[in-house]
Amino acid sequence: MIRVVPVEKVAAADKAEGLHSFLCHEEIRMNEYFEWEEAVAEQVAAALDVGHSDASAIVEALLFKMQQAWSMGMDAEQAANVVVETSAA
Repeated sequence: MIRVVPVEKVAAADKAEGLHSFLCHEEIRMNEYFEWEEAVAEQVAAALDVGHSDASAIVEALLFKMQQAWSMGMDAEQAANVVVETSAA
């Protein structure tokens, strides 16, 4: 049996699937970012000899620097160095 489907429905389904794929990809990227941010906080805590909550507060206070480091593809150690240098200034 052949089923006829209006073009509009096919286009809408394609858009929905594309949006779903985009959202799933963005969710994965966000998870990667939060894992990376946590690793940066651990590195900052070790470098400054402070507790995890203090290191997390320092990292969160430097959100712009963190976003720059993430977009430049820095690993957690490199980003932590930027955070430590910036917080010392």
